[in-house]
Amino acid sequence: MKYNRFLPLLIPLIIFALHEFYYFRPKLLYVVIIGFVVIILFTVRQFIIVSKRKERWYNFAILPSMFIIGLTAFTTMVSSRLIVQFLFVLAAIFFYFYFRSIYYYLINHKLYQHYSLENLSSYGNFLSFYFRPLILLSLPDYPSRLLTVLNLA
Repeated sequence: MKYNRFLPLLIPLIIFALHEFYYFRPKLLYVVIIGFVVIILFTVRQFIIVSKRKERWYNFAILPSMFIIGLTAFTTMVSSRLIVQFLFVLAAIFFYFYFRSIYYYLINHKLYQHYSLENLSSYGNFLSFYFRPLILLSLPDYPSRLLTVLNLA
């Protein structure tokens, strides 16, 4: 694929569009999550194929997959529309910088800034592991909130 340089711009837009699709059709949550993971795996695979470096694909695919699954699961618990939209934009920004760093690291190494991928990965790991306890701690409250909403209706 000769348009690999556009993937760091295109993939965050697709991820944001899928998030919006999920926002308006919550029944398709699992379909959207599978779509996220497939898109991430495709993008990382494209970068690895074109790269002259011998890197393993899963080193670059695990972090964004865990991040997007955790963020999407966390947005199911958040009731504020503004916060949910902010998280969707945050995910698109994160994926832009992450895939741009991978592109520079694997394909266009002249423009790669030292430790930018490592720093971005550590911030992403922090956020993905931050979303997991929030989801697990919110689950016991979720049925009680659901019953409260049903009682008000």
